[in-house]
Amino acid sequence: MNRAIHLAAVGSLLAAVALSSCASTPNPPPHPRKETVMTVDATEIATRLANHLETAWNAADGESYGAVFTADASFVDIRGDHHRSRTAIGKGHDAIFRSIYRGSKVRFEVTSANVLGGVIVAHAQVAMDAPAAPLPPNDGSTATFVAVDDGGTWRIAAYHNTLRLGRPAAQP
Repeated sequence: MNRAIHLAAVGSLLAAVALSSCASTPNPPPHPRKETVMTVDATEIATRLANHLETAWNAADGESYGAVFTADASFVDIRGDHHRSRTAIGKGHDAIFRSIYRGSKVRFEVTSANVLGGVIVAHAQVAMDAPAAPLPPNDGSTATFVAVDDGGTWRIAAYHNTLRLGRPAAQP
């Protein structure tokens, strides 16, 4: 019994010391802020994502095309239409693979990729061979995408595709 009382007294003493040390420091020092440092190869990740898109497009596989996006992804196509969600992106591409872009092929070339605020912002030049597609004369497109770590897998959260219209040759 004496041992139990002794332990209770020691516990009370420790609690009192802890409380008094807090009381004697009116403004405790702030906790050091932990900085998260991303040590990823942005170009390698962006290239892997672009290669996935290229492979899925060239196989005319809308579901695979959509799989590289986050569940709540945002996708703006070359006409400016805004598609929301992995499912909508996959189904939309499946539809164009069976219609206006049937038999088309693309090639992605990542031109830049940078880590900004914990995400990867990348740009790619996209060349398309789609002779039957109803497109104005163009020089391909420029894709801008934001990749995020989605539970240990890098996926595209936002994608914007801009058609580069054919321009007349510069005059000397």
